[in-house]
Amino acid sequence: MKRHLLISLAVALLTLPLLPASAPGEEAEQEQLPKGQTAFLKGKCNLCHTVVAAGIGEPREEPEEESDVVLPPDLSTVGSSREGEWLTLYLEKKETIDGNKHKKKFKGKDEQLVELVDWLVSLKAPSDTLAVEPAAEEAPTEEAPVEETPAEEAPAGEAPAGDAPAEETD
Repeated sequence: MKRHLLISLAVALLTLPLLPASAPGEEAEQEQLPKGQTAFLKGKCNLCHTVVAAGIGEPREEPEEESDVVLPPDLSTVGSSREGEWLTLYLEKKETIDGNKHKKKFKGKDEQLVELVDWLVSLKAPSDTLAVEPAAEEAPTEEAPVEETPAEEAPAGEAPAGDAPAEETD
């Protein structure tokens, strides 16, 4: 019995290096992503941040009531408001937003940080297509005025032209 267990264990250990490190197709998917997006995912930035424009996370609403909970922002448009140098410093905890440093210091290689920042700077999706706002705060949409064509005047008791006569039921 012990011999059988030892043989099974030896076979398992010998075949372990032959198994793929990731799920089938996962590496192919990551190769198709921009390098910065791959760095974003490998760095687990998506555990806090969303990038809805890149299909990372779902749009979310801010809490309705005031609270101490502040959701990390969706980064879909970060490239519209921040430059690469500033983002690099912020991710290295050398820059602040409203006196606050980034929660986690970037721990990857310098090359990965450059790739991540380059990708973040490229994110300039229009914010109006990504914003999720409560119904009460939605801006009214302007619609083109619809021209109404006056119905032909029909003599009293007759339906206007084009309308089917009403059927009488007993």
